[in-house]
Amino acid sequence: MFRGLIFLIIPLVGFSFERGGVKVDVSSSTKNAWIVEFSLETYSIDEKMIDGKTYSVIKIPEFPNLLKRGFPSLPVIAKSLAIPPDAEIGYRVLKIESEKISVNPVIPSKGNLYRNQDPDRIPYTFGKVYNEDTYFPSSIIELGKPYILRDYRGIPFRIYPIRYNGKRREIEVVKRMTVEFYVKGKGLENVKSHFGRVNGWFRPIYKNHFINLEQAKYDTLNEDAGNILVITTQEYYNAILPYVRWKRQKGFYTRIALYPDSTGSGNTNIQNYISNEYYNNGLTFVLLVGDIEDIPSKRSDVGVQADSAADPFYGCVEGNDYYPDLFVGRFSCDDTNQVKTMVYRTIQYEKNPDPTAEWYHMATGVASDEGSPADSERANWLRDTLLASTYTLVDRIYQPNGNATQISSALNEGRSLVNYIGHGDVTYWASVYYDISNINALTNTSKLPAIISVACLNGVFSKECFGEAWLRATNGSYDQPTGAIAIEAASIYQSWVPPTVGQREAVNLLAHFDRHTFGGIVENGNCYMIDVYGNPDGVEIFETWIIFGDPSVQLFTDTPAPLTVSHASTIVVGATSFTVDAGIEGALCALYDSTTNTLIGRAYTDASGSATITFSPIASPGELKLTVTAFNHTPYITNIQVIAPNGPYLSYAGNNIDDSSGNNNGRLNPGETINLTVKATNSGSDPGNGVYGILTSSSSLISITVDSSYYGHIGVNDTVPSLTPYIFSISSDAEDGQQIAFTVVFHDSVDSTWSSDFSLTVYASHLEYISREIDPTGDHRIYPGESNVPLYVTIKNNGGDTGTGINGYISTSDPYLTIEDDSASFPDIPPGDSSTCSTDPFVVSASPSTPEGHQASIILVISNTYGVDTFQFSITVGGPDTLLYEDFEDGMPSNWVVNDGNADGVSWVVGTTPDISTYTPPDYETQYAYYSDDDAGSGAPLSTPGEDFITPAVYSLPYDSLVLSYAYGWREYGTDVGPDYYGVFMREFTNNSWGNWQEIHQYPGPDDISGWDTIRVSAKVSADSIQFMWRYYESYAYWSWACAVDNILLLGYGYSTTGIERKKKSPGLYIKSNLVTNKISLSFGVPLNRNLRLKIYDISGRKVYEKMFKTGTLKTTIDVTGYPAGIYFLKTKGDINLSKRILILK
Repeated sequence: MFRGLIFLIIPLVGFSFERGGVKVDVSSSTKNAWIVEFSLETYSIDEKMIDGKTYSVIKIPEFPNLLKRGFPSLPVIAKSLAIPPDAEIGYRVLKIESEKISVNPVIPSKGNLYRNQDPDRIPYTFGKVYNEDTYFPSSIIELGKPYILRDYRGIPFRIYPIRYNGKRREIEVVKRMTVEFYVKGKGLENVKSHFGRVNGWFRPIYKNHFINLEQAKYDTLNEDAGNILVITTQEYYNAILPYVRWKRQKGFYTRIALYPDSTGSGNTNIQNYISNEYYNNGLTFVLLVGDIEDIPSKRSDVGVQADSAADPFYGCVEGNDYYPDLFVGRFSCDDTNQVKTMVYRTIQYEKNPDPTAEWYHMATGVASDEGSPADSERANWLRDTLLASTYTLVDRIYQPNGNATQISSALNEGRSLVNYIGHGDVTYWASVYYDISNINALTNTSKLPAIISVACLNGVFSKECFGEAWLRATNGSYDQPTGAIAIEAASIYQSWVPPTVGQREAVNLLAHFDRHTFGGIVENGNCYMIDVYGNPDGVEIFETWIIFGDPSVQLFTDTPAPLTVSHASTIVVGATSFTVDAGIEGALCALYDSTTNTLIGRAYTDASGSATITFSPIASPGELKLTVTAFNHTPYITNIQVIAPNGPYLSYAGNNIDDSSGNNNGRLNPGETINLTVKATNSGSDPGNGVYGILTSSSSLISITVDSSYYGHIGVNDTVPSLTPYIFSISSDAEDGQQIAFTVVFHDSVDSTWSSDFSLTVYASHLEYISREIDPTGDHRIYPGESNVPLYVTIKNNGGDTGTGINGYISTSDPYLTIEDDSASFPDIPPGDSSTCSTDPFVVSASPSTPEGHQASIILVISNTYGVDTFQFSITVGGPDTLLYEDFEDGMPSNWVVNDGNADGVSWVVGTTPDISTYTPPDYETQYAYYSDDDAGSGAPLSTPGEDFITPAVYSLPYDSLVLSYAYGWREYGTDVGPDYYGVFMREFTNNSWGNWQEIHQYPGPDDISGWDTIRVSAKVSADSIQFMWRYYESYAYWSWACAVDNILLLGYGYSTTGIERKKKSPGLYIKSNLVTNKISLSFGVPLNRNLRLKIYDISGRKVYEKMFKTGTLKTTIDVTGYPAGIYFLKTKGDINLSKRILILK
């Protein structure tokens, strides 16, 4: 039963809301800070009965809710900021206005369920938060990790405007809030170092994705159109060539690579090839031509269904994030005829749209009546969005009354878009049944929709699948295409909610923005989905949502309108530009030479409708093709004649650089003087006589000292160098990659003039700090009181020229750190390479009074031939000890304990290929520990003691706190309704006996999870030793679960120093590490005022060491190489009377 209330929050005068009663807007910004205003206008509280009790269902229109099982289901608002390439970002709440409202308990989420699970069979569970006097989520704002989205570096943030306190049964509603996001220092994660021209096809994605786009242009340059890479086998090479020719004609620089001849074999080589194209040629789209047996897919690497086909994952190039930097699609085919129909349908769809057709502004929605909210309700949301734009009709073909006949009738009539939400399988939609035979029976020749399919397994293309069939369908021959123009279909069991969020964002982009490629809209939706649900819930959907079709195909959402284009009818030989007026902004204009199959040049029209296409001088007469395309317009295509001019026609034809007075590398470098020979060519009908040239530049980076040179006679079609060089000097302030624009004006004997523009690039080293390493030949740490520790610094040359004469200097104002050697030298570093000062390191010392874990900031200055750069980094003094680490790479450890709870002979094992491998923990290498019910059969462990996996005892007494971290995986495989259990426990050894096991964390089912956990075990550890246990059991007699653990790490922080003020370190007994192998390193804090006797006893009380330390001693080491492993006690007598415990390990 539902009963609901709608809450309206009256906004301030002048507020406008972005979506669904929510506004998130940047009100002001600087280069390093952004003020973000948030306001909430409306939300709803419905009521739902569960087992006779009333619960609150809280929603914000058009925004999703959290999917954390057993926790309150509350709305989340996810957005992203564009941030500087290397910044670490922080935030602070400047102002907030909120109210608290008493409510019935908020209904919990059932988690991120998959569509092969029935939500109605999954029981509600209630976590501990329902009984705690805290608000969930704990913070109103959650800042994510930086990522790179091609031209920009971004950071996601989530706002939780409604939070719930379980004990008080109240919600806190944030009505208005002002937040400052700011640069807090240098960041290390996903730092962006590759920059180029902003890609035009990504521009609307950036505009939609980043809330501060206009303020965030950082190091990006001018907007540019995209490039395409086609990867095909030799079998399909000839069949794909018409596609390549059309894309070049339209304005895409398009290359073909043969698999495996050019790319190398396997998906790793394909990824490397794509990455190289991206960095070197500005790649935007990738089209794979062939089935998965022809060209392998990349494999997904997250979630419970990892190792599934993941074509889109090839698009993740920059950084180590999961936001795509380019779009990947596939013409999946078994023979050349299938390639031909995919090529034909794509060209005809873009090149020859029907200028009278009404179907372009009609769409179809197909959906199930399951879910909460029902899929049909979600389809209605999409329908409302489309009808508010250009669409005039959107079918509602929903379960239970929808059928295959209705779908076919709609598509045969003509529809430009289909949204499906429901159940599916490899060869069909299930909720409203529609299979491959229905696709092949369609007669919608050339009336081809784009399809976004939220369903399980539609894109499993190891055999012909539903997604492939839409692109292969014809009405008898390849040039009678039926089916679809493109479809996004999944290679996994999709979840109920995240893909619908991605679909909704894609439809919103299609409806409201002005440039629409199929790859662009669906991957933009996936970016938002990742913003909301992160890894793995959002990422696993993105990776495995395959695009069947051309990702660069530009969709239509309305009847195509004609373009009114004006331009010259001819181009003169030697010309370097051509102007087109298309009457609208954003039209792509391209000149193409069909004789050589070459794209000559391209440009977008500006706000006035004008575009100037620039290109290298045209050498000879001929014919070029002008193509102008724009969203929802019919392409304009015409021929342009290239003609020879009357009389001489002189133009720039290249140059030679002489920098022999500098480093003689034939390049422009800062501080050099250049002798430049400029070539002139005559493409006219008569010779040029008495020719001389005048060179100018408006750049402040150069100073021209000789600006004229003589050429003399230049015959028809001849090219002549200047007889003497032009001379200019380059400023030492010039930076790598800067372009210097020149104009050369050629004069002849009758004072006719011809002007040509060209540019030259400055090359220099560009050194960047990469990393630092303390004591690399030792234990990689510096401790309080430790002296003369080497510090290695690694730098990289991201410039275009070799870095020479490189020296580094460090300084610090930190009171605890002393620089013993502040300079270091580095060898020469070629472009793209890195170097470490390993032969001449810096040297530092730490004061004995340094607090454990202290962060000391260091300024690094790097000088080289081309200038000076300054960086900042920090080092940690002291820090945690590793008490336990296990990655299971060597099998089951002999000192771990495995309890077989039900004595069925099946329990925890270590392996690489368990029965069902998709519950693996993240970042595992080859082996991990796991327990699977599938091994146990009907003998699944019931309740306690369960299946237990126990660490060896770990000595813990010296430490102030312990932190346990580990990777975990946990998954359901059936339709289990029982509250399965997977938890982590700890017990302590004190007074010569073990205490009881205490639960420190749990993963209640049913929910599929995979991730990392870090647990602070104790603020103060008092036990001698501790153990940890991972326990699995089943509360019902089912056997459909599995769990795993890997990379277990226990760190100890701080050391006890009885009776001593740690920060003063005066006087005391300080041990570098209470865990030792060969030597004990200790300090007395300050030099001894008088002699001090130190004795060491083993655990039986036997004295094994004694020494008198003389006045003035500050620190020492004690060799314990021959001592047996075990617990020992250090005791002092004198000014310092203390007893310390250590553990010797062997």
